[in-house]
Amino acid sequence: MHRQSLLGLMLLLGVSSAQAITISSFSPQGATSDLRDVKVTFASPAVHFGDSQLPAPVQVECDDTKAVGQGRWLDSRRWIYEFDERPGPGLSCTAVVSKSFRSINNEAISGPAQYRFNSGGAILETSRPYYNIIDEDQVFLFSFNAPVNTASLIKNGYCRVEGIGERIGLKAIEGAERDAMVRSEFYVDEIDDRYQAVQCARPLPADASVSVVLEPGIMTKIENRKGVPNTDRYTYDFNVRPEFTASLSCMRERAEAPCTPVGSFGVQFSAPVAYEHLRQIRLQAGKQVWEPMSDSDEAWQDRGPSQSVRFEGPFPENAKLTVKIPDNLTDDAGRSLKNPQVLANGMSTTTYPPLVKFAVEPFGIVERFGHADRDGSDDSDPPAIGLSLRNVEPNLQTEQMLVSAGQVGAMAVTDDKEVLAWYARLRQLNYSWMVSAEHLRNIMDKDFHITAPVDQHGQLDLRGQPLLIGKEVKKLDLPGMDQKDERPFELIGVPLKDPGFHVLEVASPRLGASLLESAGTMYVRSSVLVTNLGVHIKKGGDDLLVWVTTLDDAQVVPGAKIRVMNCRGDELVVGETDKDGMFHHPQAVGSSDYCNDTGLSGLFVTARIDKDNPMARGKDEFSFALSEWNSGIEPWRFNVPYSWGGSDEPVAHTVMDRSLFRAGEVAHMKHYVRERVRDGFKAPDRYPDTMIIEHDGSGKRIELPLKWQKTAGGSVFALSDWKIPKDAELGVYRLRTEGDNQYFNFGEFRVEEFKLPVLGGSIKLGDGQDRPYLVKPKEMQADLQLHYLSGGPADFLPVQLSAVVRKQSPSFSAYDDYSFAPPEKVEQSDASESRVFLNKQRFQLDAQGGLRAKLDSLPVVDQPSEFLVEATFADPNGEIQTLTQTVAVWPADVVAGLRAGSWLAAGSSTKLSAIALSPDGKPLKNVPVRIEAANVQRFSIRKRMVGGFYSYDNQEQREDLGTICEGRSDDQGLVQCDVQLEKGGQVELRAIARDGEGRESVSASSVWVSGSGYLWFGGQNDDRIDVIPAKKTWAPGEKAEFQVRMPFREATALVAVEREGVLQAQVVQLEGDSPNVSVEIKPEWGPNVYVSVLVLRGRLREVPWYSFFSWGWSQPLNWYKAYSEGGGEFVAPTTTVDLSKPSYRFGLASIEVSSQQDALDVKVTTDRSQYAIREQAKVEIQVLKSDGTPASGASVALAAVDQALLELSPNNSWNLLNAMRALRGYNVQTATAQSEIVGRRHYGRKAVAAGGGGGKSPTRELLDTLLLWKGNVELDAQGRATVTVPLNDSLTQYRIMAVADLAGDRFGSGSAQIVTTQDLQIISGLPAIAREGDDYQAQVTLRNSSPRAMTVKVTAQYRGTGLPSAALPEQTLELASGSAKVVSWPMTVPLSSGSADSHQMEWTVNAQEVQQSGASGKAAKDSLAIKQEVFTATPITVQQGTLVSVGIDQPLNMSVQAPAGALKNEKGVVQGGLQMLFRSSLGGGMEGVRAWFERYPYTCFEQQASRFMGLRSEQAWAGLMQRMPSYMDQNGLLRYFPSNYGWGSRVLTSYILDISYLAESIGLNFPIPDGFRNEMLQGLENVVNGRMPNMQTVSRQERDLEVIRATAVLAKYDRARVNMLDSVELNLQSWPTEILLAWVDLTQRLPGIKKAEQTRKEAMGLIQARLVSRGTRLVFGEDSLNGSPWAMTSRVTNQARLMFLANEMPDWEEDMPRLAQGLLAEQQRGAWRMTTENLLGSLAIELFSRHHEQNPSGQSMVILGSETAQVVDWDMLTPDGQGVRSTKIDVPWRGDQADNLSVEQMGEGKAWIEVRSLAAVPVTKPISAGLSMERQIEAVEQAKPGVWSRGDIMRVKIKVKAQGQASWVVVSDPVPAGATILGSGLGRDSAMATAGEEKSGQWPSFVERRFDGYRAYYERFEEGTTEVSYTVRLNTVGQFVLPASRAEALYEPDVFAVWPNEQVLEVVDAPAH
Repeated sequence: MHRQSLLGLMLLLGVSSAQAITISSFSPQGATSDLRDVKVTFASPAVHFGDSQLPAPVQVECDDTKAVGQGRWLDSRRWIYEFDERPGPGLSCTAVVSKSFRSINNEAISGPAQYRFNSGGAILETSRPYYNIIDEDQVFLFSFNAPVNTASLIKNGYCRVEGIGERIGLKAIEGAERDAMVRSEFYVDEIDDRYQAVQCARPLPADASVSVVLEPGIMTKIENRKGVPNTDRYTYDFNVRPEFTASLSCMRERAEAPCTPVGSFGVQFSAPVAYEHLRQIRLQAGKQVWEPMSDSDEAWQDRGPSQSVRFEGPFPENAKLTVKIPDNLTDDAGRSLKNPQVLANGMSTTTYPPLVKFAVEPFGIVERFGHADRDGSDDSDPPAIGLSLRNVEPNLQTEQMLVSAGQVGAMAVTDDKEVLAWYARLRQLNYSWMVSAEHLRNIMDKDFHITAPVDQHGQLDLRGQPLLIGKEVKKLDLPGMDQKDERPFELIGVPLKDPGFHVLEVASPRLGASLLESAGTMYVRSSVLVTNLGVHIKKGGDDLLVWVTTLDDAQVVPGAKIRVMNCRGDELVVGETDKDGMFHHPQAVGSSDYCNDTGLSGLFVTARIDKDNPMARGKDEFSFALSEWNSGIEPWRFNVPYSWGGSDEPVAHTVMDRSLFRAGEVAHMKHYVRERVRDGFKAPDRYPDTMIIEHDGSGKRIELPLKWQKTAGGSVFALSDWKIPKDAELGVYRLRTEGDNQYFNFGEFRVEEFKLPVLGGSIKLGDGQDRPYLVKPKEMQADLQLHYLSGGPADFLPVQLSAVVRKQSPSFSAYDDYSFAPPEKVEQSDASESRVFLNKQRFQLDAQGGLRAKLDSLPVVDQPSEFLVEATFADPNGEIQTLTQTVAVWPADVVAGLRAGSWLAAGSSTKLSAIALSPDGKPLKNVPVRIEAANVQRFSIRKRMVGGFYSYDNQEQREDLGTICEGRSDDQGLVQCDVQLEKGGQVELRAIARDGEGRESVSASSVWVSGSGYLWFGGQNDDRIDVIPAKKTWAPGEKAEFQVRMPFREATALVAVEREGVLQAQVVQLEGDSPNVSVEIKPEWGPNVYVSVLVLRGRLREVPWYSFFSWGWSQPLNWYKAYSEGGGEFVAPTTTVDLSKPSYRFGLASIEVSSQQDALDVKVTTDRSQYAIREQAKVEIQVLKSDGTPASGASVALAAVDQALLELSPNNSWNLLNAMRALRGYNVQTATAQSEIVGRRHYGRKAVAAGGGGGKSPTRELLDTLLLWKGNVELDAQGRATVTVPLNDSLTQYRIMAVADLAGDRFGSGSAQIVTTQDLQIISGLPAIAREGDDYQAQVTLRNSSPRAMTVKVTAQYRGTGLPSAALPEQTLELASGSAKVVSWPMTVPLSSGSADSHQMEWTVNAQEVQQSGASGKAAKDSLAIKQEVFTATPITVQQGTLVSVGIDQPLNMSVQAPAGALKNEKGVVQGGLQMLFRSSLGGGMEGVRAWFERYPYTCFEQQASRFMGLRSEQAWAGLMQRMPSYMDQNGLLRYFPSNYGWGSRVLTSYILDISYLAESIGLNFPIPDGFRNEMLQGLENVVNGRMPNMQTVSRQERDLEVIRATAVLAKYDRARVNMLDSVELNLQSWPTEILLAWVDLTQRLPGIKKAEQTRKEAMGLIQARLVSRGTRLVFGEDSLNGSPWAMTSRVTNQARLMFLANEMPDWEEDMPRLAQGLLAEQQRGAWRMTTENLLGSLAIELFSRHHEQNPSGQSMVILGSETAQVVDWDMLTPDGQGVRSTKIDVPWRGDQADNLSVEQMGEGKAWIEVRSLAAVPVTKPISAGLSMERQIEAVEQAKPGVWSRGDIMRVKIKVKAQGQASWVVVSDPVPAGATILGSGLGRDSAMATAGEEKSGQWPSFVERRFDGYRAYYERFEEGTTEVSYTVRLNTVGQFVLPASRAEALYEPDVFAVWPNEQVLEVVDAPAH
């Protein structure tokens, strides 16, 4: 102990060492491409620790005088100079050692007198072309990271051509020619010498291999810089394109066969041909001529050169097809075709190929009576399925397996599962022809007999494998084609005599011979359900409804047996349909989302009736449906809030006493959680036990236990209180819970610094008409009213009015599927642009505090807009405040809306709906509406440029389609029409509605029309219909009317009221001329329900006159109606479509139910309306239910809150009813078998049916804003309660709010208002804070609220701890009755004593009425205590920081000294000192990383491997290794996901091998099995040796990186050879950091590498230069070379790998703790961002901990000079969640002199200490320490230019530059005392003043608007520039001291920037007008 102190004392006395001080390390030296700083490290302490701004040891001088920076001392040995900007390439610098510098031992610096370095030459970043094939005159474009000298590029570059034994020089392409190519290829506007274009000096021969080589020596060309040559060599390999030739292609059955006539025919060229030439090419066969396929109907068309044309068949059989080309056809380079004879010779066609195809595959429903007349028999006209045949054998055989309807009974059990199994099999096997034999057996049966050939991969062609093999089947012989018949194909009908499920399979050897590789028999298969029953499913969240109808006439089927199964066939529910054909199961039916064995999801529902049922017509009937049969009618298509989980989330809500708090106050809360069910609410199965209060932005959270209580009245809630810490972050706090099924959001509140307003008021805007909007107004009336919250008008108060107009995007909640947006104007730059039309016009309120202002200079409104009007006035609280109001402004008294969808196939019909609404959203009838359209097509034209590049010209063609629909709106305000759009493109639509005065409203939308006629996402729009409610909201007991827009003349409809499930259902018959339905509204349906209509129409039939004799005689009225309507909508079937088949439509509408059955009527009354301070108010509460009866036992939360607080922030949490009554989602899925009907076809012939077979603070900063909170007031039997509210000293208005709930099902709220007042009132206008040295006007307002005049004397005095006391002069003033006057004193804020940053000044202001002699009564008086926080002008801040370790053999002795200029207190003691943070470990146990891995959900191979190793789970890792074969490709490389297809990843394979090795190196057991590891290593060897077919990289540079990465891994497993690196070009300057690290590792592991020592040293120098140095950490900079997602690398992974390397290097021993600190600093909330980062980071920290840490015990003793020691007792410290023990001690400065800081470890282990120097140093110049900043202010509003006045608004703009990435950076900027920072969004904010605030770069995580300044917090601050601006209103007259602005990293206090502000900011009183 004494030995160490003696050593320190010797150092302080200047005992010289034997040698002068030396520089042990200087970086950079030589060339460094990533130059950002200069780092100097001394071999021994050079300066005293404590001041980073001590003299520099070297002077940095560069050839470019603009390249400047700042230097600082990181600690006593390390000095760093950081450039203000990254200098970029070409900078040459010299660091000259200072001759005048002397160390703490008075030593000069010995060694080199200077160090030279440069930022390296230009690096080639990218090049063009990036493709391999080039032109003969190809131009090569190069993009460097700096301008280069063109002549040096030409000198050092050449072309090398295969077969030519000389180098071909380069020539430069310059000027406009170069610029055009650069713009085309690099998409840049500004072009300089960074971009170079060259050609080989002579044309290149066709088909030759060419390399373009750029040798080192290319010079930079930058103004004021000498020029630096590059050191990298670049080689690019290409092949010259072949000669211009043509080829033909077509579809063939086999490679050698002629063309098949049904396919397409293609002409391909080896080079692009102009579009004009291609359109002239024709295909001929005899006299027939075909034109090329066109994209003229497509929305986007290519009109540029192309290399192919295609002709669409069919073509004649056995014909010669030739191609005719234009005579002048050339390619885009002007070359003629070398082989035109290929086109002239053409190609031949063969006969049409054989075809066998069912009308539907793999499943369809065939109507049992689809071919029979009405009431006919399926025996005489059996059902059939269409089968298309062409060129197949005459005697085709078809096998049929029938799963019959069976008897209703035991037999049906097996059959149902069999039907499901076969349906699933055929669907699964329909996805692909090729399938593995193993997969086929899994689907069919493990014993399934496979007869088709199986290839070496275990795959077989399903088309050659019969599925019905070994099954009991019926044989059908089908007629083949007549071989002499010339018809291309024939459609026959395959009869299906019996109802049931049929599996059909056709065998055709001829088809197999033509199409199968094996030439064996081919099988075509399908399945059909023959039935007359339609099954319809509604699966709700809590029920299931099945509806059964007939297909032929859409009649309901009673008595059907229903069986419900899951997708595996397990029975769930059985039942029977009622008289309406419905079976309603009232409980939820659970089903799997997906069944792996069947590939299905949802439910499988069957229905049966036996043959005796009248609806069965003599035969057992069977049908089924799946709940996934809902294509086109899925809930999401109807624009309703669909609950995918099957039920709504529970409602969670917190009632709070207030929504706005100050730090230090208590937040009171009452929490509710209720589950929503169809009948209302129920208690959740489990209540959350912890409430999380989380700050929005910082993520800081606290957890409060929840204790749920239930009252006698049935209410369940939890009460909790939270005392907000005084140092809590400002901003939004969110309330939530988490856990299994416990993720609920309860609400939010804010913590802010604010002053309460004294005045309340309102603005009303209008045009004299009683409506809440304006229509194209010429004048507007603004009514303003202001009053004191404690009672009385703000008489004769001056105000200013301002107004802007701004665009708005109109929307109406009841019509959220309509667009009301106006068309965009071409000149419209910003849709939200605001224009000021009234600017600070001055007015004065009248005696009643009112104003009516007539505004007549209004802007013309031609589209939906709003006027925003602001009234600005001086509140007696000392602030200038703003009231705001907006009003909607419309161009017409009608609003047009348009609904058009998004996508449409060309030629199909779409329904357009226009709507006319009033501006307040009510439908308008009889309004003229029209829809106009325009088609927009876009063309892309590619043009060839010189040198093989292309430019693209995009053009737009617009065609006006005119008015496509018009009419007058109906009762619902609708105009609808069907429109067919034939042409592809974007169709722009406009709906135009005209009001009674001829003013028009226009809304716009667009629909994209696909010219292909096909939309990949399926689901037809015509399956959906509109269901239109007569109004949006209905009351219980009303009959809700709906219009059903169906396309049928008559139909059967299922009308269902739905929400959680089906609440009610009814069957109705609809007529086309009056398709209306009605539903009586029930009270329990509140707040909303959904009404769906499923409309069914049976088969349409032709009704000839003679049909009377077949069925008409028995149904004469029905027959006559059908006959007289001429067959109705019947359309005869064709070979491809049946429009008369049974059809359906589905529609859905949402309505709201204004039910009050869950509402409570809450009445709050008080015994008086006005009180004196400190009295008690008696409050009566009465609560009634909706029927008027008392709400006995209800629970009431009561809050009495200052109205002034509510003026700033209304408390929306009090509206419990609305919160619990949130609109509910839609939870029903509808599916119908009707969607699967095949329909009839017109057959050529029918086959013959087979026989047989079968089978506080006070008011306005004085008293608390909350008087009382009672969370649970229980009401008596009469629904009443009485509460006494104690009043405090505030003179204000209070709102007493009662929020009630009854049994958790009924809710309500009510309030009363009371006022506290007195005759004489003092209102404080003092600023909340002040700074030492501020001179300002301290003012208060005196108000006389009595009916008499007063003479008043007023006095004021102040005092405070650390502050002197003083009394201000007495003043006397006269106050008329009801008047108020301002009293002010000039105030200079005194200096404080002590070292605290702030002190509290306590003011007392007294006012006393001076009574005249003879006056009666008591004189009025008031006394007010005000607290004001006084800040020091120069705060104590961190000046320097360093990280050290101490152990029993490694004590700390550090020379320290307070910074020069540090301020002293009144006793002459230097303020500040040394702050020391002791820690047992830097990293701890990585618990945050473990928790991150445990939550990580994704499962690619890398993610699993990283996760399992990160969790140290050897078992899970071993399991993954066993699954490795499914991830491995044939080359031994790993894929990210298991697959049999695609290449493996070289990067992934290297990563897995690498992490396994790294784990083993630190003693972890995560091996890769030998066999798999060898395959992987062999794969990487193949990568290195170029034997991978997918390694076709263009540049050698990319391949070099691949080789180094793979070889570095191979070297770790002793599989690398030196010759693997022979082809690698050593371009170290441009290598990514991960490759530099790999190279360093390679040169240490692999002997014999050329220049190994030299390149290793250069690489380590570059790595060191890329590190950003901080006092306590080292991190890699934010640079593209420091990470790549494609290489699975980042700054974090690179830092982790560097730690593994550096751990073995003695030179890096001192830096390892800083590397570890830097790595840990990259974490966010305890973990890094990615799996690779978390794994490698945790491995690196574990490595560091094992080698560099030892858990300390005993004590650490700290001594500064001769002071008494302070002790850290490690054994008394408790570990935190990461297992780290820590503590902090502060050691004050002993004076200006240097001292020795000594720390000894008196025990085992090693401790880490972060030492920080703290002092109050006045700032006179900007300081940059890892950050730099600039600040400027500008006027937003300034009454007198160049002078700041009270009420002016200024904009502060701050720019911060970061030299490297940092976490949790705060930008802190001071504002003058009394000023308000705008933009908080609180009630007296100004939206107009804050318009124009800008942010760029990083966005703050959260912002604090404090009384003393603005603070923006950034969780992550990336390298580069970040700008932020904010707005300040000046409220106080005076001269104000502003401390320096500061940006700093909270957890790296030595990283900061300081900007000195002007000494004093003067604010004068506002000029009089």
